[in-house]
Amino acid sequence: MKKKLFGQCAACNLEKPEERYRNISNYALEKALTGIAYEIHCPEIKVGTLFCNRCYCAIVEHNNYKKYKNNNKKRSIERDLTYQPNNQKKRITVSLEEYQRLVNNSKSVEELKIEIQELKGQLEIAMKPMSPDNNTFIKYFNDKIQRLTTVLYNYQHRERNKPVLDADEFVTLIENRDPNLRDFFNLIYQSMNPNAKGWKTKESLKQKVMLLCYQMAALRNKQVSGTKNVIELYMAGTGTSTVGINTLSNMGLSATYQTVYNNKKQIVNVYEQTIQEYISDNQQKLLILNIDDYHDLHESRIPSVTSINRISHMATILLNTNNILPILLSSTFYNPNGIDANLLKQALNFQYMTGFSNSYNAQKFNWISIKDITTLNEFDLVETLVVHCYDADLSEKHVRRFDTTKLVDFIPLDLKNMNDYIKVLIKVFRLSEMQSYLMNYIIPIPADFPGQLYIRRAIVQKLKYGNQCSIPKEVLSLVPILGPLHVSLNTRESCFLTIHPFFNELYKESTIKSYIFARFKYSKDLGYCTFVDLLDNLIPATLDIYTILFRENNFDQYIETIFRLWTVMRRFGRKNYDKIMLALISDIQY
Repeated sequence: MKKKLFGQCAACNLEKPEERYRNISNYALEKALTGIAYEIHCPEIKVGTLFCNRCYCAIVEHNNYKKYKNNNKKRSIERDLTYQPNNQKKRITVSLEEYQRLVNNSKSVEELKIEIQELKGQLEIAMKPMSPDNNTFIKYFNDKIQRLTTVLYNYQHRERNKPVLDADEFVTLIENRDPNLRDFFNLIYQSMNPNAKGWKTKESLKQKVMLLCYQMAALRNKQVSGTKNVIELYMAGTGTSTVGINTLSNMGLSATYQTVYNNKKQIVNVYEQTIQEYISDNQQKLLILNIDDYHDLHESRIPSVTSINRISHMATILLNTNNILPILLSSTFYNPNGIDANLLKQALNFQYMTGFSNSYNAQKFNWISIKDITTLNEFDLVETLVVHCYDADLSEKHVRRFDTTKLVDFIPLDLKNMNDYIKVLIKVFRLSEMQSYLMNYIIPIPADFPGQLYIRRAIVQKLKYGNQCSIPKEVLSLVPILGPLHVSLNTRESCFLTIHPFFNELYKESTIKSYIFARFKYSKDLGYCTFVDLLDNLIPATLDIYTILFRENNFDQYIETIFRLWTVMRRFGRKNYDKIMLALISDIQY
């Protein structure tokens, strides 16, 4: 058994009891001298020199190590050369080429000290306050924010204006009030890289930059907080909890919930004054009143311990304006007989029955001012048939916008009788500006059947009993009229739902109509007569009553078609609208 060698390695100068040591023999010396590793590790190598096993292999077995490295593919994985000071057993192994590079690139202690001093100098420069030249942008940006804050403070706080929420209007406001702010908004906007975005994203980006300007101004002056109040009211209106609103407040995006509550109280206190101002500003225009029943179909109907939930009804009171002059109030405006049966008989016999013998399509050819819907181009045809749509694409159609509409009140009431309508009307009559308007002018009320019935009943009772009844006298300045949209929607419902299976084949009618007429001519066959009446009378009259006759202001033809659709309501048993249409014709004839 060989004796285990111990000692100090001549190459690494370490004593490692756990490692094997080897002496250099004559054969090992010859192999070592064929390479160059000994010159690096131990230039004074000779027979009997003691090496650890690792250094011995590196000096003597260097050729075998190269062959082993090239032939064994599994050894190609990179080793972890990370230095770990706590692991004394682990040694870092590098290739000979890497070792030569490290030796050649090694620096002296003096060179390292010089580099450390240079890094310290750079750090001191970076930590020093900026020079006046570097403060140029800070001064520029500070000046712009100060000017922006001044403009918004004067506009919102001193002049008591609401914050501008349109980006283009915002830019116009700040630039007109302070010319030094020109291109400041565009500077921030261009820094957001808008050229790489689509059109809609650009518009959204403008709104976000505007909000950023408001936030920067609010950080400088807390009185410029109009947008925070707008956001808080919107969040409260959408049902956001107190915790949610306060969280947004902590983020600097909104005011606190207590501020929301205070703003709501303030809005309630001043809202009546805004209604008075609205009526006063439109004294020389025609005011239009609308009263309708709104009910929440999505309310929970599960009863609790103390109550049984049901659908909540709310009466909405709206005012709108028209640019035409108001209609003067006249004492002879109303028929003292209410709906006059004798007047209706004369009008129906001598004015409408002659035209009623022809179909609607045949009668329409006699109306020179009415365009045939089949002659319209595709865009106008679709536009004409749009009756009731809330799509966002209609936002630019000013005749259907709510800019001129004012909400007067919103009260819990289901509007099921005349007294309910009188309660709602008293809310309107108690406004002083409304009283002065009703003393001189009338106000039309487009309404559905209940509104027509109960408001007309109140008017007739006031005419009949005068001061003996408790109905307010202002009711005589109201003119309930049958809304053309109600006529259109209800007649469509009657026609389309009653004869729905037929409409799947309706598109073929235009190709076979002439052949059918040539074949049947004046036949009294029930199926043929129903077919002709549906396609030449009911459907075109239903489609035209609102979209063509009313919108294009063809009033005489509109009233004549009202009579024709009254017969449709009678035929389909619509007991409400067959009466209210006669009431409209009676008023027109009077």
